[in-house]
Amino acid sequence: LGHAALSASGGAVLATKGFARQRIDVAFQATGLPVPRSAKLTMNGHFDNAPLALKAVWRGGKARQISLGAHWKSLLAKANIAAPQGGAVSGNANLQLQRLADIAMFTGGHLAGAADAAITFRPHGSKTNALLQASLQTVHLDALSVHDIVLHGSAADLFGRPSLNLAFSGHGIAGYGVSADADGRIAGPPNGLVLSLDSHLTDSRGAPGRLTAAARLDAPGRHLSLTTLDGDWRGVTAHLAAPMLIDFTRGLALDRLALRFAAGEITAGGQILPSLAFHAEAKDIALKAFRPFLPQADMQGALSGHPTLTGTPAVPRGTIPL
Repeated sequence: LGHAALSASGGAVLATKGFARQRIDVAFQATGLPVPRSAKLTMNGHFDNAPLALKAVWRGGKARQISLGAHWKSLLAKANIAAPQGGAVSGNANLQLQRLADIAMFTGGHLAGAADAAITFRPHGSKTNALLQASLQTVHLDALSVHDIVLHGSAADLFGRPSLNLAFSGHGIAGYGVSADADGRIAGPPNGLVLSLDSHLTDSRGAPGRLTAAARLDAPGRHLSLTTLDGDWRGVTAHLAAPMLIDFTRGLALDRLALRFAAGEITAGGQILPSLAFHAEAKDIALKAFRPFLPQADMQGALSGHPTLTGTPAVPRGTIPL
């Protein structure tokens, strides 16, 4: 043991929809098995009419020095990392995509813009901390456009019990007649991530609006508790009266939305995905609150109703008594 070597090679013929299949050659070598002193993986060929190259090298035995380089179209990835056995990780990794259109086939829509991301690993005793930064620039996705989105912050004990401390901001977000700027934070461990959002909006008539929200996400448990939701647009206000649980364990379900809205109240809850078993109730919604949206209509009185929906989101069934 410790002197074995492995060498293998092969290839794959791949393409996405609309492109001819092209060959990518793959080669792998390793020495010093079962714990390799060194190893190398290479991939070379063409994918979707563009050259593709990848080289990953492992050296140093238990010291585990890892380097990676990859290039395809405008995508460039580099990493140099030290990951000693039983020790903390150090080094950095970078990703650049100068044309988001190069990955549009994976998003299913018209996509343009650029993106980049970087992570720096920093040892802290036996633990690994990290600095994170990512950005999107001049993004267009169908009818939605974004001037820039920036995320930055840190992660503590990344490979043990990770805890995030991230901030993000978005500027020049526009689509469907509304433009917005937004700021937010993401903080805490995966089972207790505290999320916050504060956004300022302007509609097509120049009327301002504001939306603030806060939530707590349990990612392993697959549920989110919405604790704060406040909105104001053309004088119509909305306020979350009590925390609401959104459950992702078996599709999508809401555990009682209670929203004070337009001098009245909206309550709702039930299953949304994969099937519908959803009920809601609107009580005393003041119609005059909507005059800024429909100035030509002389809206008076209040609206109340209790719709119930069954079936599926694609083929809903139900009643809406008013």
